[in-house]
Amino acid sequence: MKPLITPNKATTESFHANGKIHIEQYFEDGLLHRKDAPAYVEYYESGAVHIEIYYKNGVINRAKKPAVIEYYEDGNVHIEKYMLNGKRHRANNAAYICYSENGEVLQSMFYVKGVEVFLKNKVFKLVNVGKVFDNQPCN
Repeated sequence: MKPLITPNKATTESFHANGKIHIEQYFEDGLLHRKDAPAYVEYYESGAVHIEIYYKNGVINRAKKPAVIEYYEDGNVHIEKYMLNGKRHRANNAAYICYSENGEVLQSMFYVKGVEVFLKNKVFKLVNVGKVFDNQPCN
């Protein structure tokens, strides 16, 4: 799918067969970019948001909040990815979190500047991250 590049305007690239919007993108100077909102939004056929991705000058980036958020069709969060300058990163907590449909954490992974890090159990208690690394698959 070739992106339609329209500087500083939302570009609706495709629609589902039912006529509802499928993908919406925002560009600035030819790069995916949007200040304080996702530059890429993908929707389910029902019209519910499926994926939101925050870009800054063509790079996935969002400080202190998830840069990639995937949702179940009912609107509950499925996956959160914290990213800085295109790399998974979160200094004091999990940078990748996968939730079940009822909101239970299925998997958490820690990254600093794109490198996965493993912390001792006593550190988990200090940052109050709750249930992590329970080896359940994240679908």
